[in-house]
Amino acid sequence: MIAIARKIPILPVTVNGSRRVLPKGSLVVKPGKIQVVIGDPIDTSGYATDTVQELIDKTRQVVIANFNPEHIP
Repeated sequence: MIAIARKIPILPVTVNGSRRVLPKGSLVVKPGKIQVVIGDPIDTSGYATDTVQELIDKTRQVVIANFNPEHIP
């Protein structure tokens, strides 16, 4: 909502490999590598409060498209 109100682009970020470094439910960090994928900024100027779900869906699609759970850098 803030990004729409201020007309600030959203920067989609995907993290791959973090489950091997910090497994779900664990407090022990293991050595390893992760990959951070920074997607292209998503322009918010064409969205309003009544179309925020479309922006959320678009952002989610970009994050998912860059997700690769098997990635080992």
